[in-house]
Amino acid sequence: MGFNQLLNNEVTIKEKPLPLFKEYLETGYYPFFLEDNYHDRLANTINLTLEIDIPLFTDMNMSTARKLKQLLFILAESVLFKSNLTKIGELIGAHRNQVAEYLVFFRKSWTIKPSV
Repeated sequence: MGFNQLLNNEVTIKEKPLPLFKEYLETGYYPFFLEDNYHDRLANTINLTLEIDIPLFTDMNMSTARKLKQLLFILAESVLFKSNLTKIGELIGAHRNQVAEYLVFFRKSWTIKPSV
């Protein structure tokens, strides 16, 4: 397939992308877990989300972005529990309402998957 063929609408696409969209939302665009440096890539992706993506779209400053990292660490270290937002807020130096807002940011950025 050449660029001119694409421009002139001379290309037939056999794949139907919409049926695959749900799977894409769950697994992502590229399975980098198959590569040798999976943990490094995962850490970089999480850092980019916490340090750049979320702060950029929420007008957050860098000190707040550091609290996001602390919060994610607390969530990752915790066994399944019913979140005590006040206690978590004390641990990261944020008000419980801010913790709830940070969790919304995590869900919207797919940093954490909401429980069913």
